[in-house]
Amino acid sequence: MTIESIPPSPGVGRTRLSDPSIRWLIAATLLVWVVALAEWFFAAAVINSVWILALLLWAGTGVLALSLTVVLLFVLVRRGRFLSAGGVVVAAILVSTTVLSVPWVEAYPRIWFATHRAQFARAVDLAASGSLEPGLDEYMGAPLPADISAISVSGTLVRILAFDTEDGGTPSECEPALFAPAMFGIPDGAIGFVYLPCAGPPADFYLDAYADGIVPRIELGDGWWWADGG
Repeated sequence: MTIESIPPSPGVGRTRLSDPSIRWLIAATLLVWVVALAEWFFAAAVINSVWILALLLWAGTGVLALSLTVVLLFVLVRRGRFLSAGGVVVAAILVSTTVLSVPWVEAYPRIWFATHRAQFARAVDLAASGSLEPGLDEYMGAPLPADISAISVSGTLVRILAFDTEDGGTPSECEPALFAPAMFGIPDGAIGFVYLPCAGPPADFYLDAYADGIVPRIELGDGWWWADGG
């Protein structure tokens, strides 16, 4: 769609927001911004799916969102809709501020846990009862039932130990921990949700997540923590 293809409304050359072409431009701009926010929120899942291409995806979506915003702003100003153009500027500032100020690394695990709390609790119950056996000697762990598999990007639950324990140290009361990966690194490593059978991790407590050390950093509730590189 080119700027010239948007016909002026009858009258004094003003464009009405009810014009189909303007409505489509507004809808497309809003849709791309929603997609951009979703990509930031699900950053771990995006990286896990496309890895390095995530950078291109984020850049492409960002450029497209900004371009559509500039085109919409130009069209509104060109047709004399200064109040509407001001609204677009305010909305763009609010969206940009949200993207830059929200701690997405914390927002994702907190919201995902809150919306899947029952599934996380059931995974712990299944592991405690022996119905699910995520053994220490199994690399990927045990497959989760389909109705709770959303808590892990791999659909599995695995038991992991601290690096000190694997080096011959005495296991702490927080081990073994249950680990539901949210993102895998390449070639190894992972971050995600861990369940600790204790009140809280001791100092300098690094769990071995596929050869990467992760720290239970954000307490989510019911013994679950978000663990990453810190």
